[in-house]
Amino acid sequence: MHTQKPILVIGTRFDPNTSLDNAVRAAARLGNAVLLKHEGYGHTSDADPSTCVERATSKYLVDLVTPSPGTICPSNRRPFDPNFK
Repeated sequence: MHTQKPILVIGTRFDPNTSLDNAVRAAARLGNAVLLKHEGYGHTSDADPSTCVERATSKYLVDLVTPSPGTICPSNRRPFDPNFK
């Protein structure tokens, strides 16, 4: 399948609910997709924020611009940060 506009797929490295491998496969099957890897420690959410992911998502939703292929975004927090929920 090929879409006119690119699709942004976000996968989190250490997500216990949806593995990064599945995000890689989904992006490949979609054809015109870019995978943004979040080096995070849970499901992509407010509990594991990434300013980089937030900016990329906003840019995509507003302008339909995806990050460069291979972009990796760090988490704002470390795994044992007392503020990590």
